[in-house]
Amino acid sequence: MLGSILADTRSIEVRNVSYASVEYFWEFEKSRAGFYYLAEGRNPVPKQIFEGIAQVKKDLQIFVDSGACVDSFMQDQLIVYMMLAKLQNPSAVSTIATVKPTDHTTSAIHVSTLFADYRFSIQDKNDLYYISL
Repeated sequence: MLGSILADTRSIEVRNVSYASVEYFWEFEKSRAGFYYLAEGRNPVPKQIFEGIAQVKKDLQIFVDSGACVDSFMQDQLIVYMMLAKLQNPSAVSTIATVKPTDHTTSAIHVSTLFADYRFSIQDKNDLYYISL
């Protein structure tokens, strides 16, 4: 099964650890984006793996089509650094272009604003989101 999956998808990596996951890491011009899907259970059936591959491909295509520079797994990590930069230089403005903000990102924004009296803004321009501080 693993050989046929890899032959069909080329650059998507399927791993069997204590669970089965489908992973894709995209690297270009010193940037990276990662997408994954965790299959349910320790011994997933091939259908689950192929569903995971389809989901990873869909997530990647959404990211590529969006024109975002930050994927959904990185956006929440940058919020704290945006706030630290603002504290160092209150007149500076930080902005990231990303896909739809995740719950982790909105939580990071909420927690960051508890430490300082600055407010983030999120603008949606045709499914490309700009998070600014």
